[in-house]
Amino acid sequence: MYDSDPHPGDMAAWSGNCPGGRASGPGTAVYSNNGKVIQSLPISAGVDGSVYEPATALLFVSTRDGKVHIFHEDSPDKLTEVETLKTEFGTGTIGVDPKTHNLFLTTADFGPAPPAPTKENPEAERKPIPGTFRVLIYGR
Repeated sequence: MYDSDPHPGDMAAWSGNCPGGRASGPGTAVYSNNGKVIQSLPISAGVDGSVYEPATALLFVSTRDGKVHIFHEDSPDKLTEVETLKTEFGTGTIGVDPKTHNLFLTTADFGPAPPAPTKENPEAERKPIPGTFRVLIYGR
């Protein structure tokens, strides 16, 4: 049974302003235990991952266009933007080491953007170049 009252640290879900989170604009932080919207904050294009670190009360949101938006959970109903970290285009999956507080992100090199959508690439997205996958590590 899920608790219907939000508690610090329950905030784990994040969504962009459209399905798949591919557009820039406001992102929405949502309580994972009851779906209650906390607030909307500006973010860059292509939300792909988020992670919450309870020890620091920080929420990290990675986006495809090469940014990690960092927010502090001031209270169960309030997030404050701390900073926006510039990473590399294509960053997606994100994790945080609870001991070192280092962030781990995945990316690769990408080819050029196609001039227009095609049947094979209807969203006209840049495609990763095979063999260029890497993990980026950011520390404080």
